[in-house]
Amino acid sequence: MLYNHSLSSSGLEIINFNCELLLINHTDIKKPQTSKLFQDQFPSLSIPDPIHWQLLGSPLHQESAPLHFKTKTKVLDSITENLELIEPHQVFFILKNCLSISKLTYLLRSAPCFKCKEELDAFDTAIRINTANTGKICNVTFGKDSCCWSQASLPIQHGGLGLRSATESDLSLPCFLSLSLACQGLVNRLLPSLTLPHA
Repeated sequence: MLYNHSLSSSGLEIINFNCELLLINHTDIKKPQTSKLFQDQFPSLSIPDPIHWQLLGSPLHQESAPLHFKTKTKVLDSITENLELIEPHQVFFILKNCLSISKLTYLLRSAPCFKCKEELDAFDTAIRINTANTGKICNVTFGKDSCCWSQASLPIQHGGLGLRSATESDLSLPCFLSLSLACQGLVNRLLPSLTLPHA
């Protein structure tokens, strides 16, 4: 194999079963040809659907973001089932610092999640319901439009519990724009001909 031989001479080796081929801007006619070209060289190469494309846990395709959100919401629900088994202060600390908006910060910054309104609302709902269901932190029920939840989702310095909401506080768009702007200089140096959408 030409590629493997060239890489081996440089001291490098490609592990086939860890490799994925992402076919970007390919027509239906060219996809089989390109796939065969790479699979002849790397037999264990996988070709995922665009909806499953990701890099370092961040979706590469706009259609992938909702799937990532649903996964995080399911993980949140499965974890919070056991919160009643531990002390109230520990429950609050875990909800605030590990399971709420901090769980989404990387995803909000690296993908256009502001377009996933339903998924953001579902995650907020999971946080709201699980906070009320523990019965240890709050002695009130948080309705979707409840003023109690609006106050609880405020930062602690403003009288809230610090359980930030991705939808009510509208963090998704500022998070994405801040990282896009921070990366703009590096992107311009690597790809001078590329113009970022917000530039």
